[in-house]
Amino acid sequence: MTSDLERLSECDSIISNILIDAVWGFTVVKTAQPKLDVAPLKDFVIDVIAQYNYNTHKLNEQLLSMQLIRDYLRRKRIVYKDLFKQHLHVYSLLFHPSTPVVVKFNSRLSNLTQKEEYCLIATRTIPKNTPIKNCLATLTRITAKQDQDLTDMNNDWSVLCSLSTGTRIFLGPARFANHDCDYNCQLERNKDHINLVTRREIRKGDEVLLNYGPHYFGDKNENCFCQTCEDRGDGAFQHLNKANENQLRTRFNSYIRSNTRSSTNNSDSPKSSASSSLTPLSSHSSLDELDDLLCDNDMCTSDKLVGEKECHTCIVHRRIYQNTWPKRSRLISTTEALKEMDASESDSSDNDQGSDYMSPNIQTSKHPHIRTSKLESLNIHLI
Repeated sequence: MTSDLERLSECDSIISNILIDAVWGFTVVKTAQPKLDVAPLKDFVIDVIAQYNYNTHKLNEQLLSMQLIRDYLRRKRIVYKDLFKQHLHVYSLLFHPSTPVVVKFNSRLSNLTQKEEYCLIATRTIPKNTPIKNCLATLTRITAKQDQDLTDMNNDWSVLCSLSTGTRIFLGPARFANHDCDYNCQLERNKDHINLVTRREIRKGDEVLLNYGPHYFGDKNENCFCQTCEDRGDGAFQHLNKANENQLRTRFNSYIRSNTRSSTNNSDSPKSSASSSLTPLSSHSSLDELDDLLCDNDMCTSDKLVGEKECHTCIVHRRIYQNTWPKRSRLISTTEALKEMDASESDSSDNDQGSDYMSPNIQTSKHPHIRTSKLESLNIHLI
């Protein structure tokens, strides 16, 4: 019998393959191997997003109408179909013009791990104590045995350990928030979803960062490779010659291979392992080299495509929003667009009643939530 964990894992892998990998040219870590080849649908998906990004519900309808998806869901049970549609909505919200974050390539981490890594970047300034609109993840409970199995497999799972609600996995766009010891947001649980809430103002262009816990990277985070630890000479940087990148890379890779767990006397601290969601060392390329390689968009730090002036992300963004990254307002306002915006706002308002999705207008004090600042009751670890 298929478990909730297996269903969510399969849904997330397929949907992220469609709306993250195919659209942006990424290869994000999957918790299950996608069974569909969506690469030939790339242009169709981008065109649909460009037409319906103002109305997420219409966008979902168009995506679900693709023959490949229809054939795939036809063989599934109703409970799976419902979960797939709900999780698709979670990812589709990322493309709405009001969404203030975007998934981006993380060059700092990628330079250290030598594989593709990603992060969440603010596309506009987000005030303090504000839910980050439309950036969610779906929660599902897991058993102690499933938790141990995932640990043994060393897969990239985002796991919440709560004394009051038990252990849960969350998958969705919010999982791309990386760790930093000087974090700027925290997790909030709303029914079956996780939302990110700012703990201080996040400026446009800044990375959205969580705190994974005080012992996630070993005792007192002694193996932490975050930007703050690098700047302060803490964590993994405290006993290293910072100019010796090879020394740091060797230590980091050794830490990854050994699958280090935090071994502290604090019984409330979670088991933890190194993850692809770290935020480690920057590359040390010269300024001249960067000028030649970087996208011509002054707001972007990605490498340009060969033969192009911009990177792949900026080119696709222009196709979708008819504007320069990270701007999402259309340069030419049309009556059609205004109607779609009104319809989208109306749909969102209707669906907020009894909905599992976090609305920016929800008063968080009226909803049960657990914050990562209460580390004795909630901890995050990525297996």
